[in-house]
Amino acid sequence: MTYPCRHLCADPLQGKVTVTARSSSPEEIRIRNTSPEPIDLEDYVVDNDPWKYSFVAGTPVAPGATLRLFVGGSPARDTGLVKYWGKSKSILNDTGDRVVLRTHTDVRVACYAWGSASC
Repeated sequence: MTYPCRHLCADPLQGKVTVTARSSSPEEIRIRNTSPEPIDLEDYVVDNDPWKYSFVAGTPVAPGATLRLFVGGSPARDTGLVKYWGKSKSILNDTGDRVVLRTHTDVRVACYAWGSASC
């Protein structure tokens, strides 16, 4: 395994999830399992440069289900499909930004951009 991946980079979740985001309050990132099988987000990262959120062991998402990651709020309130990043301020830029779901080896699984940003 090479970090970061530079050639023929692939991951089993590519094409099986979508990422969307809402930059208005409350800021929220949504990860939807579009595959017919359950997935586990363990070892995946939500990247909104320079901020990163790593999913912990045992973060399953059923087929067709959506995991919601709120930028604010206490991680102590986490449930199966609702997570809280714990940021005390806004991090998603209303005029343009990007949210990427990637592996720890920097393989991009899904990306969502709005406004002046691009994937």
